[in-house]
Amino acid sequence: LESMNELVKDDELVNQSILDKYIINQYIQDLYRFYKIFPNRSEFADIFADKFELFESEIILGKWFNLDLYKNIGSLYFRQACYNETIKIFKILISKGLNEQNAFEKIAYSYQKLGDYNNALSYYKKSELFGTNMEWNYKKIALCYRVLNENDKALEYYLKCEGLEPENLYVHANIGHSYMRLKDFEGALKHYFKVEYFAPSNNKILRPIAWCSFALGKFDTSIKYYKKLILKNEATLTDYIALGNAYWCQQEIDGAIDSFRKGISIFSSDEISFKKDFLEEKEFLFKYGILQFEIELMLDFLFLEKVVQDII
Repeated sequence: LESMNELVKDDELVNQSILDKYIINQYIQDLYRFYKIFPNRSEFADIFADKFELFESEIILGKWFNLDLYKNIGSLYFRQACYNETIKIFKILISKGLNEQNAFEKIAYSYQKLGDYNNALSYYKKSELFGTNMEWNYKKIALCYRVLNENDKALEYYLKCEGLEPENLYVHANIGHSYMRLKDFEGALKHYFKVEYFAPSNNKILRPIAWCSFALGKFDTSIKYYKKLILKNEATLTDYIALGNAYWCQQEIDGAIDSFRKGISIFSSDEISFKKDFLEEKEFLFKYGILQFEIELMLDFLFLEKVVQDII
């Protein structure tokens, strides 16, 4: 400590702020020792026991409020991912007259990270009014609408993004997802194929292409893309079921059964979980001519056969 004091005295001649930081640090340490290890500490209310947010002090806000200081504190909390504190500070700043886009963006992003998408959307929309940094704002607004299941509005903002960034494949993929959620499978495929063309190594785009093709009755295309997923070891149980359904809908029963069997075998699927995934696509099976009793026969056949094989 004596050595530190000597260093501080030397530095004081050069930089007054070092001495200020040293004094503040020592004072806080002394307070902490008093409230934590002083023998009679139980007689005092421990100021370190509760969350102490000095920036909310009415005295400071009323007498010593400094706009730049609060902006720096808010930015520090934001960098440290302390989103609740970030929101509080920037709301104080706005109430004190700050009218900067950055403040609204930080509040919006903090709400987003906390999972409060309604409030996030509200502040992103306020940020949008400034008319700058539009690409970023449009993407965030679209994301909020998507999470809130307002897919038509999400699509509206992704299309705005496309107007500003026509070659952004992330935007095209999300436009495709929005069209797919709205059951506009042709619109979705248009954007998915663009992503595949410019990013052929992106395996994630294969599944939605395969699914949308199946939904449109383009079974050969659907089978082609599900097989690509299998070759790349990216296929899930749901993919094997969808592949089997594509075969089934074009009357290739052997191909359908083979795909269902492989899915059950590879993923060790039990009857309940398989049926749950299988029946999610029932409306499309009906659409392309598969009857209810045929679905029930197929499920009975697959698992009766599995039981027999297990017994053998």
